[in-house]
Amino acid sequence: MKIEGELIRLNKNQSEVYQFLNTLENYSLIMPESNKVFEILDENRFKFGLKGMPEIVLKLIEGNDMDTIVLSSDNGTSKLLMQSFRCL
Repeated sequence: MKIEGELIRLNKNQSEVYQFLNTLENYSLIMPESNKVFEILDENRFKFGLKGMPEIVLKLIEGNDMDTIVLSSDNGTSKLLMQSFRCL
């Protein structure tokens, strides 16, 4: 299954957006209000849980050239690959 979100244009330069999304602590700032759990596990992984859903551990697996951030599930219960940033 592939889910695509709405394309959002930001009034920020590429470097600012990349640095923001490459810092795992910042994901707590963009979680929906239904977020129940957010915990940094180590330098490359964090755990979050939304109301009514199991907790998911995401691992930063790719961050390169200031244009791509890729997160992947790291807990074995859910398969998730998320490309959170792509410079167009």
